Amino acid sequence: MQKRAQVTVFIILGIIIIAVIVGIAFFYGDRIQNFTRPGVLDSSSLEPLKSFVASCMKESVSSDLELLKKNSGYFTKISSTVVYSGYEINAI
Repeated sequence: MQKRAQVTVFIILGIIIIAVIVGIAFFYGDRIQNFTRPGVLDSSSLEPLKSFVASCMKESVSSDLELLKKNSGYFTKISSTVVYSGYEINAI
């Protein structure tokens, strides 16, 4: 009989918690929706940000690509290299 009373308490607590969540969503739903709704942005206001990000990416990617080309696809030089025609080539 003790376990049955314990289950009843948990069921009642679950119903109360669900009722509170539904009540909050019902009464404050409009405020929550307005709070999370993003404002409308036009492309002219985002142009400086877009150009800044593009320039940063260009610098970063170009330097990383040069490093990758030098090291045969690795960022760090691997220890086993072979000299071929005056160039150090990574031996895998």
